[in-house]
Amino acid sequence: MQNKLSQRLKELRAETDLSQAKLATIFGMPQQTYNSWEQGQSQPDADRIIQIATYYDITTDYLLGKSNDKFMGGRRHKDDEIVATVSISKSKNVKVNGVSMKNK
Repeated sequence: MQNKLSQRLKELRAETDLSQAKLATIFGMPQQTYNSWEQGQSQPDADRIIQIATYYDITTDYLLGKSNDKFMGGRRHKDDEIVATVSISKSKNVKVNGVSMKNK
């Protein structure tokens, strides 16, 4: 029987273009176990749910179908990325992306 968790597992796997076998290897389990989760025949324990959410960088609430917000703090597109280069000199001058934060 399909449930929200099994649907989300299938969707996430499709988004990442990974096979059940590959994900089973990543999570350290037999493929049959992972397949049973996607089929709704069984469910992962709490530790596995956390492991899966961490792997996909999503909330456990989203994975379990309790929320439609995938990411902590609300919505984010998977292509969004925050990149910053931070440097701190010996004189404690902080620069972010080459811009001094002194007097900011």
